Amino acid sequence: MDSTIVPSSSSPTTPSQSLLEEDGILSTASGMAKEAALLFQSHRYQECVDVLNQIFHKKEDLIMWEFD
Repeated sequence: MDSTIVPSSSSPTTPSQSLLEEDGILSTASGMAKEAALLFQSHRYQECVDVLNQIFHKKEDLIMWEFD
């Protein structure tokens, strides 16, 4: 039995491929969180909030993609 997942883009994706994509998103989010921490420590609060919002939206996109 074939266990491929077909996202809304209709390109077949295996579970291992989706895990790799998720890992990539998480490592990107991790780097962005470190950047936000540095901005916060530098009293650049608005820029910190902007980066945190970007992380939040990436997380929302990942969650929505998983349920498609």
